[in-house]
Amino acid sequence: MRKVLRMVAIVFVCAALGGLFGGSCAFAAQVTQLTQKDLAAVLDKASGKVVVLNFFASWCPPCREEIPKLVKLRKSFPQNKVAFMSISLDEDEAALKSFVDQVKFNYPVYRDDGSINTSLQLESIPYNMVLDTSGEVVYEQSGLLQEEDLKKLVNQVLGSAK
Repeated sequence: MRKVLRMVAIVFVCAALGGLFGGSCAFAAQVTQLTQKDLAAVLDKASGKVVVLNFFASWCPPCREEIPKLVKLRKSFPQNKVAFMSISLDEDEAALKSFVDQVKFNYPVYRDDGSINTSLQLESIPYNMVLDTSGEVVYEQSGLLQEEDLKKLVNQVLGSAK
């Protein structure tokens, strides 16, 4: 039953992540709280793009190690083909804002209102998902993600989207 609920939640998240991300990379000072419903709209805006979805917290050492790699990797892909997005599980808004300002994200960062994590039942972070251009989850894993592995995966998904 738990797996079914998790899959339903992932499908909802995927449907939401459909099509976001365009425009400039001035995301550093902007952190918007995100509900599960909002996530659906954000994902809908990303429709047709490969989506890299990262869950993190500013207090998480592996997350703090991984995020700069994601920021660097974001530069490797065109914004019209690949969307990056991070959702923070931080409860402390000030700590999150400080971290976001320090890292200088070049893609959108959101703060979970609690509903997304509750729905997905994430047991550890960092947690990463990659969605193909149709919004299907093609990869998901908890733990530190290696930059080269993610780059290879995104390139594979882009290649299969042709």
